[in-house]
Amino acid sequence: MTLQKRSPDAGESASGLLDPETTYGNQIMSEIVADTPAGASDEGGVHLGVGVDPTSGNPAYRWAPSPTVDPAVLPPNHPDSLSPTKIELFIRPAKGEAFERGFQEGCDAAGLPSLRFDGDVTQHQGFLRVNGSRPVRCADTGHSLFWFSPDSRYVQLPLAGTLKEIRVTIDPQHCPLPGNHVSLASRFRECVKWLLDAMGGAVLVDGIGNPVGTDGLERIVDHIHHEVEARSIELERQATTDLGGGRFRVQCNLSFQHTIETRGPRGKVKECEYVYFDAPVLRWGAGRARGAEMAREHLAWLRSHRKDDADLERTLQAAFAALAEARPGQESPSRAHAAAGYIRLMIETLAIGGRLLNPEWIDDRVTDSRRSQGWDEEWLAVKMAPMRAARAAKTQREEGAA
Repeated sequence: MTLQKRSPDAGESASGLLDPETTYGNQIMSEIVADTPAGASDEGGVHLGVGVDPTSGNPAYRWAPSPTVDPAVLPPNHPDSLSPTKIELFIRPAKGEAFERGFQEGCDAAGLPSLRFDGDVTQHQGFLRVNGSRPVRCADTGHSLFWFSPDSRYVQLPLAGTLKEIRVTIDPQHCPLPGNHVSLASRFRECVKWLLDAMGGAVLVDGIGNPVGTDGLERIVDHIHHEVEARSIELERQATTDLGGGRFRVQCNLSFQHTIETRGPRGKVKECEYVYFDAPVLRWGAGRARGAEMAREHLAWLRSHRKDDADLERTLQAAFAALAEARPGQESPSRAHAAAGYIRLMIETLAIGGRLLNPEWIDDRVTDSRRSQGWDEEWLAVKMAPMRAARAAKTQREEGAA
């Protein structure tokens, strides 16, 4: 998925905080559809969870009600959007009017990740937040994939015995695609079943109250799988260029990374060549500038992903290989100039990060390496034991014969 950069809106200050006077609709429409936040002010207690004393003399402990949001301008993946492709299910108690267990307690028991704070629909570190809800996020990008939301009455009064239903919302045609080959459909199935078990005596129903059994849930899961697969195929098609002669260029995560595939008559890939550092042949000044731009793009990717590093190790290897190419001088074009600009900025970034790293984290990594060394030596000892025993037995026989 490609995230489009945006310039600050009129209501956004240079520090990145949103102006509380800016209209919600303008802010929302300026963001990407996938999981971009529509914002409210970071001030005035908007991030505070409900249930705090509205009459408190300390403004920090007053509950600030969220401004009115028009559902028509919400992103499609938002729980309250009017997207026609959104799937909406409900978890309700099988007996009685309300659950004995609270929403947050049930989510914790189900293993759903906790929010770092409670807040209304707001912009905070680039993620969409909804008051009282629990999103299931992509482990790589942090973008919300689908949502679990308690009923509005419970949000206003989160007391035991007041939770009457939990809404489950997902929009497979517009939600962010999870990275690292994670199946969104399987993740949806798991989380719904975990929360059903955690709430105890809960049933899953559709929008008009009809029970959704195991077969019905599987049909929904299959629908999600096919929608996400179709989107993935379309994104790959858009990133593919036919070079002729059965060769295709497939664009990767970064603009200077791609693969060259050689396919047979039926489209089966026979050979695949990976290009991790497609450096242009430029003179010294232009090459260094282009290399710095490539490093900036790679660093931006690393900041927005927790796991996928866009083949950082192989890219560095390819950049050093390009740097080793002959450089006839500043006047003559060479790929080495771009490699030098890329590596210089990456080294400077590493130097700055090294000063900010927690030494305890580094010690833990060294300890893990030592532990791996112990496992390797133990494995080698076990593997070599039969050979050493046979060699000792042979030596003993030879000495006995002598």
